[in-house]
Amino acid sequence: MDSSIVGFTAILGALFAIANPFSGLPFFLGYSAPLTSWREKFTAAIITSATIWVGATVVLLAGHAVLSFFGISIAGLRVGGGLVILISGLSMMNTKVDDTKKSGRSLARVVHDLVRRGHTPHGAASAVHASSPEAAASLREHAATSGDDAVSAAISHAAKGEPSPNAAAPDADAERKNKKAAYLSLMFPFAIPMVLGPGFMSTILIAQHSNGAMPVLGAYSIIIGISFIAFLLAAPIRAALGTFGMNVLLRLVGLIVIVLAVEIMAAGLVKLLPGMAG
Repeated sequence: MDSSIVGFTAILGALFAIANPFSGLPFFLGYSAPLTSWREKFTAAIITSATIWVGATVVLLAGHAVLSFFGISIAGLRVGGGLVILISGLSMMNTKVDDTKKSGRSLARVVHDLVRRGHTPHGAASAVHASSPEAAASLREHAATSGDDAVSAAISHAAKGEPSPNAAAPDADAERKNKKAAYLSLMFPFAIPMVLGPGFMSTILIAQHSNGAMPVLGAYSIIIGISFIAFLLAAPIRAALGTFGMNVLLRLVGLIVIVLAVEIMAAGLVKLLPGMAG
């Protein structure tokens, strides 16, 4: 088989494992919860995917210049980036989708992000609570155990389906502001740095050094296209996989990421310490 095809396939597999669009679906559902219509969900998927693509392209174009400025070698990047990727893989292996305590804390952070961008605590909690049955269970658990009185009260009202005690009828301006806040939250912190994080960036730079820019550009464009479809169909995919399917998928991808990290680190160590090659 043509070595260029093998190289492109390896880049594609590595970037898919690192990006893993399916593991981020619960967070995407949380951040996009205030967006209710199909058109808004489509726009959310476009904005999120475009943000990841633009960020990845900036890394591709300027990443090596930044490394040169700081005097960082590719071998050093392989070791350091491989370590970051290894930690990411270990985190996937140790994460449970049905861990309501951890999930509750994570989704409460989503609520805080939405509130910081203009939502009322009750509105943000209600939207995230309604995003999926698992989110509702996690937020109820968080409401029962958290010391965050304001958000816990809002979550408790949302879980019971009660209106906020002090909530005024939403007007068109407030609704537009809330939707804008949701779009901004999908750009940051969801797209960057949750999806396009250190592991993704390191993989782009390492692959670019070995294979050139165009194969890497093509590979991450395909991965981001797959991510766009996953974001667009986030709710049905999440429902179809269920808790068990999400946990199996997360561990399978986590194992692949760990193996990739070891390979990347080993290649870097051989360059830094030639004696290790025998």
